[in-house]
Amino acid sequence: MRKHFIYSIGGLLACSMMLASCLGNNDDDITYYDDTALTAFSLGTLKYNKRVNADSVASTTLDCSSYKFYIDQQKRLVYNTDSLPVGVDVSKTVATISSKNSGTIVLKSINSDSLSYWSSTDSVDFTQPRKVRIYNHNGEYREYTVSVNVHKQYGDTLTWSNMGTLNALTAYSGMRIYATADRLFLLANAAGFTASRPSAANWSQMEQQLDASAYINSAVLNDTLYVLSGGRLLRTSDGQSWKSESTQIKRFLGASKTKLYAFDADGNIASSSDGATWTAEKYDASTAWLPANDISLCAQQLQTNEDSYRLLLCGNRDYAQGDSTAVVWGKIEEPSTMQTQAWSLFNWDVTNPYPLHALSNLQVVAYDGMFVALGSSTMTNGTNWGATGFYRSADNGITWQRDTTMALPSGFSSPKNFAITTDKDHYLWIADATTGIVWRGRINRLGWAEEQKAFTK
Repeated sequence: MRKHFIYSIGGLLACSMMLASCLGNNDDDITYYDDTALTAFSLGTLKYNKRVNADSVASTTLDCSSYKFYIDQQKRLVYNTDSLPVGVDVSKTVATISSKNSGTIVLKSINSDSLSYWSSTDSVDFTQPRKVRIYNHNGEYREYTVSVNVHKQYGDTLTWSNMGTLNALTAYSGMRIYATADRLFLLANAAGFTASRPSAANWSQMEQQLDASAYINSAVLNDTLYVLSGGRLLRTSDGQSWKSESTQIKRFLGASKTKLYAFDADGNIASSSDGATWTAEKYDASTAWLPANDISLCAQQLQTNEDSYRLLLCGNRDYAQGDSTAVVWGKIEEPSTMQTQAWSLFNWDVTNPYPLHALSNLQVVAYDGMFVALGSSTMTNGTNWGATGFYRSADNGITWQRDTTMALPSGFSSPKNFAITTDKDHYLWIADATTGIVWRGRINRLGWAEEQKAFTK
């Protein structure tokens, strides 16, 4: 059947050439092209089972013309790097295909070697890659593989995996977790554990002696863990080899991408690029509003300048203050300039109905272009705020609202004693001291690979 079809294509082309010769006059110039190629591919409007919520979908349609298809002429591949959403039906697809020099477009069957002419009105099954041939006027062809990619995961769903249980965690009343490029460090009261990242399959206890408050006096800078313990500054990159030196800092606050931050001996904010030399920072409000407990310092890269970061310093004041809101400070860090900006206090008033609540064991991380907070449902003043869950700020720490799209791991206990961090692969890590389970989660779209989009050869 395949041979007969190819012969028919050749005969049709030959016949068209003869007709053109007979109908034309001696002065007509007819040009036939040997080269041809697939030059463009696009989709139309497709059926779409759109998810309304976690339990239901709605039947609708989606205009897919904006999804760009890239053509690799060398490998003869056609595909979309931005996959269609889950629920788009590509079993009956109307597509637009263009060819160079008006080449004839032919589709190969999914189940056999049979060929058929393509028409712009045809409904084509693209549930699997399809072979498309472009014939020139001599009956020669170039064959392409066309793939219409559809997501198999909902992009904004936060998916969690149980990475195993560290039973030793259940013996501790406080802990924090830190990530470097290839390691995880989990510090608890006077103890520390480390595991390789990203798997965290096997945890080992570190031999280095740490004091009871070391777990809240640590930070990671340049893939090195810095720990303030026993009045000395310790550092390690693997949890085995440690360096120790004297220091004047009183309490670690955290680290940005380029600097360590801490309270100095006078209780003022200071910064350092190496842990040895510290420089006093400026701020625009009274030190009475600096956090004393549950401190987090996180950095978010600015979209307008990849060399600058927005820093957020969050925490609770002394519990005796009876605050219902946490304190939040912010600043812009610009390592490429010599200017140092001051820390600014974000004031809460009646015009802001969504402050960051003074949750017990409050911890904040930078994630997915926003700041995400997690803590106990009980405030530091004893008030029960409500259901446990993530709070997020999409306006750089000014307002905070409950995020119902980011679910906690199934089986995660109430976060009275937990630790959370992020890593370079956009994973969230949560260690639960109640069960000893270590969880790893990621919003699905943050893990999707980005295919090559430009081809120059």
